[in-house]
Amino acid sequence: MVIPLINRYLILERIRKAKLYLLEADSVEKVAERLGYTSIHYFSRNFKEVTGFTPTRFKQHSIFFNIYWYLYHL
Repeated sequence: MVIPLINRYLILERIRKAKLYLLEADSVEKVAERLGYTSIHYFSRNFKEVTGFTPTRFKQHSIFFNIYWYLYHL
């Protein structure tokens, strides 16, 4: 499926913000709501497509990885 460029940009920007919110210890549900997602499943799918991780996995493993790496890839 081809995503129009503007939609792709908006998804990438939302996921960039989601990474920051998840690192601030917000719950996945709260982050999805904060970013305007009406479905946590859609948010999780978008997050995984962009990052390769589910939001929960990203949150769980962020303390084990170099946080600067994630910030560099925002």
